[in-house]
Amino acid sequence: MTMRRILIIGAIVICLLFGAVWLSALFNADTPEAPARVEFPVATSTGGVPVAGEPGHVTLRDGSLLEVRNFIGNGVTIKDPANEGVYYLAGSSGYCYEDGTCPTAGGEAPYSIVFFSEEGSVVIGLTREPLGEARRRAEEYLMETLGIGEEEMCVLNYYIGTTVHVNETYGSMGNLGFSFCPGAVKLP
Repeated sequence: MTMRRILIIGAIVICLLFGAVWLSALFNADTPEAPARVEFPVATSTGGVPVAGEPGHVTLRDGSLLEVRNFIGNGVTIKDPANEGVYYLAGSSGYCYEDGTCPTAGGEAPYSIVFFSEEGSVVIGLTREPLGEARRRAEEYLMETLGIGEEEMCVLNYYIGTTVHVNETYGSMGNLGFSFCPGAVKLP
């Protein structure tokens, strides 16, 4: 495959993931229910209130903020050059720079993880089969990157999906959920 073809396919996958997120938010019917309200301490910066997208904070489903490791300044996460406030924790934005480099965050993986700082939300796209293994690896990577456990992961403002080009059955299901959270879709 030529680099151009790979970039075009990558751009299509990303567009489909964004479309799936939009449809999921629009219909909100397939989103797994969050467990009973769990209180986590929220750190505040000196003299102010933390803001979603500030390095070290992500948004929970109830709109509150959770302090996490500073993944934006970790030397692995890359800023999307075309979209303000969008960061790739894993995967590629599909863009290459004038010098010919095409940055990829987190190395080669069967998933991409994107952080939207304005909403403080995380979108995970499963890009290869087997989907169950791809989701497990994405979960482990995200927990390590954020420095949080399964309980906190379940209440994040997040979406996990794939496209029909990767898997016809699961590509149209909406949010597949983290495997260890209530309401998660069981994957092969």
